[in-house]
Amino acid sequence: MYRAAERLTGRRIEATYRALLAHDTLGADEIRALQWHKLKALLEDVYSSVPFYRRRFEEAGIRPDDVRGWEDFRRLPLTSKRDIKAAYPHEVVASDRLHTRLIERVTTGTTDAPLRFVIDTEMFDLGVARALRVLDWAGSTLGDRMVQLGPIRERRGLQHRLFAHMTQRLVLDTLALTTSSTPLCCPADTSVPDQIDLDRAGRYCRSIAAQRPGLIYGYVTDLLALAAYIEHTGFTGIRPRAVVSSAEILTDPARRRLETIFGAEVFDLYGATEFPAIACECEVHNGLHVLSDSYVVEIISDGRDASPGETGEVVITDLDNRVMPFIRYRIGDAARATDRRCSCGRSFPLIDMIEGRTSEVVVAPGGRLLLARRFATILQEMEDVRAFRIVQERIDRLDVQIVTRPSWTSQHGESLIQRIRALVGEDMEVTLSQVPDLAVDPSRKERYLYSSVEYDIVGGRCYRS
Repeated sequence: MYRAAERLTGRRIEATYRALLAHDTLGADEIRALQWHKLKALLEDVYSSVPFYRRRFEEAGIRPDDVRGWEDFRRLPLTSKRDIKAAYPHEVVASDRLHTRLIERVTTGTTDAPLRFVIDTEMFDLGVARALRVLDWAGSTLGDRMVQLGPIRERRGLQHRLFAHMTQRLVLDTLALTTSSTPLCCPADTSVPDQIDLDRAGRYCRSIAAQRPGLIYGYVTDLLALAAYIEHTGFTGIRPRAVVSSAEILTDPARRRLETIFGAEVFDLYGATEFPAIACECEVHNGLHVLSDSYVVEIISDGRDASPGETGEVVITDLDNRVMPFIRYRIGDAARATDRRCSCGRSFPLIDMIEGRTSEVVVAPGGRLLLARRFATILQEMEDVRAFRIVQERIDRLDVQIVTRPSWTSQHGESLIQRIRALVGEDMEVTLSQVPDLAVDPSRKERYLYSSVEYDIVGGRCYRS
């Protein structure tokens, strides 16, 4: 059926998917050699066809022939979203593709203005193949029944809908699944059904049950919203073998809740609008395997590669995108480096976790960095807190805003402040305020830290406070 769907719609996914799966058996040296071969070809192409990168390389005094090893590659300048936005489209789209039929995509813009970029149909299908390849790790083979949850910001044409139907993929738009202006801090405030559009959630649950999927794939928030509906109503009939979460940070409490409600193994997938399926958990759940046959992923701290166990900024090079290349691109995420090897037998390198946006860092006095998820873990464990937000406007002060349940007491507040002070140190003032509501980020990605104290993880300096 999958091949029939491809013939009817003109898609080209299966062959690429199977080629990617074959890389799972390669050894570490073979993957590194493949990665280097693709990187060298990419650098040659962009130097000749993309004015933005040719200028950047020349300003750094580097030509593609000068890149003879990984140290040479790290001499290439980093690329920011601001750089791409300023040069889009004429300077960053390959000159031979600029006037061809392209697909414009837009990032969610969680912490700044959205980024616009373009791909062609070949790159679009490659992104699908990359995602399907890691869903295979979760036990979903090509053509298996699955459900995909997520906000749909682009109109899907008849061809896309037909392909989804023929390949047994149910796509549900969750843009209006939650209704309250109080954000669903991960894990969502799932015991409060007025945060969820119950009619919509009910329709979706009935559709999912009728689909009988082996796998459900979606945003953490959306998965938690459906889990809340299931728990609140006692709905039965949804029992996938696996749940794959993406787009938002999967915290341990959120993972446990999804495992309990859906009765399924939960896998964490790290991806972005620009880069589908960057890294994913395997069945061992020992970290995220970087798909290094498709990307070069660097974790950089203080201008160097982060040491094992150290948090750094994620910098990505897409090895296959010739339409609008991303080379040494600062995606804005922070992760923890590791040198562990996985017992699953795959040789793809591991990173420990995606810890959040680099803009979601609390900078303690003295320059110590604390990722937002460390505060989220504390607050998520407090059953009397419905929703929360951390605000840092000065390097020596942290404001914690909470929406509480009726069972909240002053003793809970004292305990919370003590735990946060133990995390940030005595040099930082911590204030706690109860608020009736918190506004939702329009991007629908969860944010629980708003800071005007910015820290450059790559350069290792605080540059605004």
